Amino acid sequence: MPIAAYVVEPLDFARSLRLTGEVEPRARIQVAARTGGAVQAVRVDIGDRVEVGDLLAELDREEVKAELERAQADQSLSQATYERLADLYRRQLVSTAEYDEALASVRVAGSLVRLWETRRDHGVIVAPAAGTITARYIEPGEAIQTHDRVFELIADGELRVRLQLTELDAVHLQPGEAITLRFDALADHSFTGTVERVAPAAVAGSRWFRVDVLIPEDAMAAGVRAGFTARAAIRVDARPGTLAVPGAAIGRSSDGHFVLVVDDADQLVVRNVQTGITRNGATAILDGIEEGDVVLATNPQEMRPGQAVRVVRWRSL
Repeated sequence: MPIAAYVVEPLDFARSLRLTGEVEPRARIQVAARTGGAVQAVRVDIGDRVEVGDLLAELDREEVKAELERAQADQSLSQATYERLADLYRRQLVSTAEYDEALASVRVAGSLVRLWETRRDHGVIVAPAAGTITARYIEPGEAIQTHDRVFELIADGELRVRLQLTELDAVHLQPGEAITLRFDALADHSFTGTVERVAPAAVAGSRWFRVDVLIPEDAMAAGVRAGFTARAAIRVDARPGTLAVPGAAIGRSSDGHFVLVVDDADQLVVRNVQTGITRNGATAILDGIEEGDVVLATNPQEMRPGQAVRVVRWRSL
C-alpha cells in the first residue's frame, strides 16, 4: 500500500508570527517658536534637508532691535555713571549708598541688554538637529505665539519599526534578538533587524506590548524611509529538541492517542503516544516515539496495524 510518511527528527518547535508595523525615525522633533511675533520669512519647506543650526524662519525683529539699542544706551550711561561714582567713592566723596545704587543700576542695565539680546536671537528659528523637514505650519506674515509649533523635523540616524505583541509573545523576546524584515516598497529584499527594546508594560488601555526593532544600515542604504510599511517574521517560544509528527498522523483509541510506525518489515505498528502542544500543523510528542522513527503521515484511522506499506512520498514539518 503506497503511503506518505514522516521521519521523526528534533525540531525547535518555535511559533511563527507575522506582524506589520510602520517605519519610524528614532527622533521626530517638533520645532516650536521661542518667542512670539510676525513671521517675516520662511527659508525651508517640506522635504528640505537641513543641518544643525540652519536657518528655518525669521520673525520681524525691528521692535526688539529698537528695544535692544535703548537698553544698550542705558547700559552705557549706567556704566559711565558708575565709573565716575566709583572714583569719587574711592576718594570718600560720595556715600556707600550712592555707590551701591550706581552698581545696581549697571547690573540692571546689563540684565536688560541680555534679555533683549535673547529675544532678538529667539526671533531666528534654526534647526536643532540634522535631518529632513516633514511638516511646516507657518507662512510669511502670520502672527505666532511663544511655543507655537512651526516645523516638524525627522532627525538623521537610525530608523526603527514599532510592533505590537500580546503578552504571550512579548515575554519570549529579548533586546538583541534578530528579526527578519521585509518592506512593501522593496518586496524582493529581506533584511535582518534587531530588537532594541521590549516595553516593560502594556500600552495603556490595552493588552499589547510595544517592541522596537532597529532597521539595519543595509536597509537604509537600499532606500528604506520613515513611513514605509514593514512586515516582520518572528519566531518565539522555541523548544529545541522537540519530537513532533504531523497533526493528521495522530489517531485516538480507547487507550488514548496513537500513531502508526513503519517497522523494518515495512509494516504498520501501533505506538501509543503522549501528545503535547500543536503548532503550525505539527503536534509535539512527549513520549512513545524516538528520533528516526518513520511515521505514517496521514490519518491512521484509515489504515490497520500489520498492513504492508511502501513509502512513496515523504512529508516535512
